[in-house]
Amino acid sequence: MQASEETDMKVVVLVYSDDRNVRRDVIDALGPTLGGLELEVRETATPAAVLTELDKEDIDCCVFDGEATPLGGMGLSKQIRDEYDPCPPVLLLIARPVDSWLATWSRAEAVCLYPIDPLTLSKQIEDLVFVEDEDESEPPLLRELDVEETVITDVEIPGVVEDLDDRL
Repeated sequence: MQASEETDMKVVVLVYSDDRNVRRDVIDALGPTLGGLELEVRETATPAAVLTELDKEDIDCCVFDGEATPLGGMGLSKQIRDEYDPCPPVLLLIARPVDSWLATWSRAEAVCLYPIDPLTLSKQIEDLVFVEDEDESEPPLLRELDVEETVITDVEIPGVVEDLDDRL
């Protein structure tokens, strides 16, 4: 959170999408305040603009469109995780619940499904911005989706591991 004076706090959210309608939907869903503080939303339509904004080091949270082109929000999230330390939390907008595994790969902290629900989006961003005692060693947390988790337990790779049970 940014403060121009001790009593003048604001939350800065960076929104990335190549689609101005998606950016407008996010801004309309969030409204003028977040958690009782003034909300400043910065819109970007290109990955280069996102990096320029992140270089200012005053972003509290990013909202990236997973369906953006030519570089989607998932790829951009992965890139900024690799290039920025500290990196603000990222919420990805996704169209399909099954894309949540890609959000995990991108190291985003949260996902929100289209169509955007204003209450859900605001709550998720509040949770990301107003975090207490965040444990950096924990993997990023994806918000719950109604998606079954699939765990692969038996994988055979010929010539790599003959019998793992015998070695343990």
